[in-house]
Amino acid sequence: MISVLHFISPLNRLELHDLLEHLYYIPILLIAFWYGVIPGVAFALLTSTVYLVHIVTGLGQYELLDPMAHLVLYNFMALLVGTLSGRLQSQLRHTRAISSELAEAYAELKATTESLRRADRLAALGQLSAGIAHEIRNPLGSIKGAVEILCSSGPTAEEKQEFASIIRQEVARINNLIVEFLRFARPPEPRIENRDVHGLLSATVRLLEGLASRHNIKIVRRCSCSTGRVSADEDQIRQVLLNVLLNAVEAMADGGVLTLACSEDGDSNTVTIEVSDTGPGVDEDDLEHIFNPFFTTKAQGTGLGLSVADQLVRNHGGEMAARRNETEGLTVSIRLPGASAVGDRSRPATVG
Repeated sequence: MISVLHFISPLNRLELHDLLEHLYYIPILLIAFWYGVIPGVAFALLTSTVYLVHIVTGLGQYELLDPMAHLVLYNFMALLVGTLSGRLQSQLRHTRAISSELAEAYAELKATTESLRRADRLAALGQLSAGIAHEIRNPLGSIKGAVEILCSSGPTAEEKQEFASIIRQEVARINNLIVEFLRFARPPEPRIENRDVHGLLSATVRLLEGLASRHNIKIVRRCSCSTGRVSADEDQIRQVLLNVLLNAVEAMADGGVLTLACSEDGDSNTVTIEVSDTGPGVDEDDLEHIFNPFFTTKAQGTGLGLSVADQLVRNHGGEMAARRNETEGLTVSIRLPGASAVGDRSRPATVG
């Protein structure tokens, strides 16, 4: 079309011919970009040949320097754009290949992760079974011994009463173990509502003030939350706080300082509660195990308290962590989602 206009336009309309010779760049550049260097240069050569015929036959009487420069530029631009387009297409193909490989790797990683999760569940089941067997064995042994003595003809009425009391205590111990285990294995579905973290802390601390006072423990609160509202099930998080605080109190048998701190992160919309004690702390090697079921450093502990607490917090979309203090004691942190603008809602529990 451009060449036809060249041939039919009057020769004295130089401004029109100048416009038409610039219009040649559009198809040359497009073909070079779309189809690559060879088609682009071939089309540029064809265009140059047609335009050269027009120059020789029609524009020979005018200055030829500018048209000849365009003939060179047609081919140079086709070569340049075609080369760059080829490199771009090659890079795109390489990018697509990498993207495909990454997608395959992600699928394999997802499958591997799921396999590891299943293996982790089986390992946890084995650990739980071993823990339950170990914890139940001792009270069953006590019950068996007491029953054997009661069945004999030797014990007096007072001794029978004593052994019956032992049986009741050991049965209560087993029942408590089973209750704790069920809380860990099947935590109740949380009723998520927007709650004031200050109110949760105050209500829980009030339950422990008497016990802390008897153990000569000072309770210090350092909360820097401006709003301090969390999305949580009040009863479940109070149970978590009570468990962590009781552990801290029991760790300071000779008195000490129990510090409660809370802070909020507006970027992640989370609130973190920290409970610190000045007790003997936990060995570095034991830190990674304190949230494992049946792990305990207490003589009479079941080892399920912190496991249940960690499970409840994770079902809220939060997480728990523990660290040794620089001087003495231990700090347990509880991070919870901040208050939701949606309001109250139920969130299904997920057991990992």
